Amino acid sequence: MCIYLIGTTEAYQLLKLPSFVKHYFEHSQEDPQLSLMAFIKMHYNEKVDIDGDWQKDMQLPFKTHEDGTSLLPLGYFPPTHVTPLRAPVMIVSKPRIIPFHQFLFDLYSADIFQPPRHLVA
Repeated sequence: MCIYLIGTTEAYQLLKLPSFVKHYFEHSQEDPQLSLMAFIKMHYNEKVDIDGDWQKDMQLPFKTHEDGTSLLPLGYFPPTHVTPLRAPVMIVSKPRIIPFHQFLFDLYSADIFQPPRHLVA
């Protein structure tokens, strides 16, 4: 399930957390007064500045978007031979009359929560 989530959703961005921590420590060495919240605000809330560490900024989680399906190493290979399926044919010799107690009314069609129905054959 983890492989599926990482490959098809934005959860793969969590794999970039080590670069986030490393980049935060680089900034905190330059400015020891920099808090984690100030770092997050600087990189995620403010306008994007193309500066000296812009390449490192773009490696942070949730800064860029990639097509998650391209991260999967699995590919789809269509079948080389397709056999068409034939639908079964039902021949009705006489019309079937539906008894009144089996007829489903459309009273609750707009309601999601419908009572259970029991059909008697």
